[in-house]
Amino acid sequence: MVTLEKLPREVIMIIVHYPATSALFSSLWQSPTNQNQRKCFAMMRDVKAGRTSVFSYTKNFVLAIAGNLPQSTLKPWFAFWKVLIPAMPKLRTLQWRHTHNTQYPIAWVNNFVKILGTQSNLKHLAFTITSVPLPIDFSLEPLSALESIVIFWETGKETKPGLEPLVEERNTLISQLAALLGRCPDLKCFRFFAPSYERGSRAPITILRSLLGGLNSLSKPLRIQEIVVQNAIVDPEDIRLHLRHLHFLEELSIYSRSDLLTPSRFGEIYSLLREAEIHLKFLRLDSFQIPGVMECIASYRGLEQLSINSNDHLDDSPQILERFISSFHMHCRSLKFLGMNIRRESPWPCAIVKHLRSHADEYPVLRELQLRLCFTLHDVRDEKDQQLWDLLEAATRLRGLRRLECSFVEWRALRELSTDTSDDDLIEPEVYYDSQFYVFMQGIIEQFKQTHHPFFEIKLWR
Repeated sequence: MVTLEKLPREVIMIIVHYPATSALFSSLWQSPTNQNQRKCFAMMRDVKAGRTSVFSYTKNFVLAIAGNLPQSTLKPWFAFWKVLIPAMPKLRTLQWRHTHNTQYPIAWVNNFVKILGTQSNLKHLAFTITSVPLPIDFSLEPLSALESIVIFWETGKETKPGLEPLVEERNTLISQLAALLGRCPDLKCFRFFAPSYERGSRAPITILRSLLGGLNSLSKPLRIQEIVVQNAIVDPEDIRLHLRHLHFLEELSIYSRSDLLTPSRFGEIYSLLREAEIHLKFLRLDSFQIPGVMECIASYRGLEQLSINSNDHLDDSPQILERFISSFHMHCRSLKFLGMNIRRESPWPCAIVKHLRSHADEYPVLRELQLRLCFTLHDVRDEKDQQLWDLLEAATRLRGLRRLECSFVEWRALRELSTDTSDDDLIEPEVYYDSQFYVFMQGIIEQFKQTHHPFFEIKLWR
């Protein structure tokens, strides 16, 4: 990816006049600063004069606009983008991080969006917006016909004295996004990440129904494949209202506090998907206490990615463990990714390893395995390493495996479960790479690599 701002002006001018730059300029990154205005003016003159065509190769444009820049710094850049964007006929993806401030007119931003709207090949928008606050006349109206929309909304709430700006900002953004969805008949992916607030906060919470309201204007059903929503109020009725758009859905991930989406309501959503024969290929579970989730998993074949992040001790019962392993085993021929991130002492890791050792040949396309093991500091001191060796041995039986990622339950999490506080000498260092667990596991992995020469990559993760 080209980052022009970090190059000397003389080098930039050589590059933009050099003809063979299609690969070099397929991705472009720009971020205005107080120091790079001369480069901005130089590039703008050459684009205007037609002395370079390198931007005609750009397909991916990454733009970062900081919130602490004065009007004098940003004005030439907005002028440059006015001539640059039309010089990018192949532009397909815009990754735009925008922190708005009141030092320059929102009209500059709206005009930039208007120019983007003229690019018929632009299909993918990833927009991170931090506002203080977002002006009510902010507009995405010129955009349409996108295939994927990813929104990260950061409030910049530390600068806000009260809730009224938050309410106005939320209403402005949601109404603009809802209308945008209604102008995208080929939409395949929608991801929305709202800010999180503490329980009991009076700050406004995003409602999924408001976001999806724009879909009502579409005459033909969408073939949407991905919906990911974080920190929003979700009701099963929100899904029921738009089932006609969801028959090709492969991923529905909802990251919300339990007071925003209770397990029973989550269960209703899974029941709706099951009744409509909507078969997800990606599934992320935070609890097995969701009614109907086992039945949903067992009702079809073809799951490709399964991620488990259980935080509930009730999930450790032998009955749940047996039922779940039996359910996901039905997807053994299609499963490509299996991740289990349980941050507590639990029977799950050993049960999964045992299952994979016994049925490895039945998982021909499992490419990536993530597993968090549970060691105590006593295990480390006494070199009780059998569970890691069992995992490594099971991995060698998975003939399609390309990557194994393993980690450990943090010592602090284990400490909370223990009433034994006598071992004051067993204090875990704060620096991760000095961790006794890390050194312990890394030593075993290096020994395994030397003796077994595995055909897959092994990485410690946290």
